Amino acid sequence: MPQFAAMRRRQAFWLSVSGVVLVLSLAALAVGTVSLVHQMEQLEQANQQRSELDARLGSLDDVLTALGDAETGQRGYLLTGKPRYLLPYQNANRRLARELQSLGQGPAPAPALSARIDRIRTLAQKKTDELARTVQLREAGRQDEALALVQTDVGQTYMEQLQTE
Repeated sequence: MPQFAAMRRRQAFWLSVSGVVLVLSLAALAVGTVSLVHQMEQLEQANQQRSELDARLGSLDDVLTALGDAETGQRGYLLTGKPRYLLPYQNANRRLARELQSLGQGPAPAPALSARIDRIRTLAQKKTDELARTVQLREAGRQDEALALVQTDVGQTYMEQLQTE
């Protein structure tokens, strides 16, 4: 009988140790699961931010393309005086207005991004004003003044700043 009592004590001890290990394992599993869920939420949020930035980057590329197209039409008109070159210029300006408006759509951007979008809008407006001024000068028969304005490189500076942004 003393052997059975000793054996029962050992079994009770190992049963207790096994129970403690099981409880600790379950606790570790719960902590690991909570941690994994938290990491997945962070990953989802990062993916959403990346998607938003990708969409805004696409819009920024479209802004630069529209400005380039407007400038091409403007240059053609300045060089030839043919009104047909104004059509691509005008179409690009319409596209540009839509693209600049779409930059602010969607979820509110982070403050730093919002400030850059405002700067992009300002620079794009300055560039379109410069293009419009040269076209107006050319239409008024002041070709030399229009060319002089282009040669100041003000418009090129705006484009470089836009590309930097």
